[in-house]
Amino acid sequence: MEKIKSARELAMERTGDLKMIKDIAGATSESEHEPYLKASSLLAGSFLNQDTDLEKVVSTINRYPGEARVKAIGIFLKEIITGMNLNNSKKVAAACRHYCTRMENSPIKAVESIGDTFQGEVEKLQVRVEKDKQGNQTLERLHREGIGGSAVAGANLERSPWWKEQLANLAASFAPELENLKKQLLESLDRS
Repeated sequence: MEKIKSARELAMERTGDLKMIKDIAGATSESEHEPYLKASSLLAGSFLNQDTDLEKVVSTINRYPGEARVKAIGIFLKEIITGMNLNNSKKVAAACRHYCTRMENSPIKAVESIGDTFQGEVEKLQVRVEKDKQGNQTLERLHREGIGGSAVAGANLERSPWWKEQLANLAASFAPELENLKKQLLESLDRS
């Protein structure tokens, strides 16, 4: 004899079928959005490398369909915040300000501030190097690196290993604060 199913058992079966249908529909929806999500990731890389400006990013993402647009913006923001460095921090802050009107303002201001402070320190370092040139200490460093003669007159200090080392040391002194700001921005993004 066949067992008679209770209303509860029938409802659970139907609910299970509905859940499976929703899961399948959700997966289909995800796969439809996949090209847009990949494109937003590429946009983030291009933005961080300074190959694309915010206006181009906004224009591109605005052409995405509604649900894909929301997810693409989230991916874009997470990737640029994660990839932020001292040279592109002001651009990242501008993008956060544009897309996250509800995001806490203090981390964005702090990101702008750290970018300004870093650039100020780089300028001070450049002034010191220029003064250093007049004292011939820079020439001595260039000679130790194997650069001499007429090449010294037009030497590009910014390409020298010494200059790169100075910038790396300066950036390292800002690294803990920058990492903390990234964490704050990501947390603020998750809350908004």
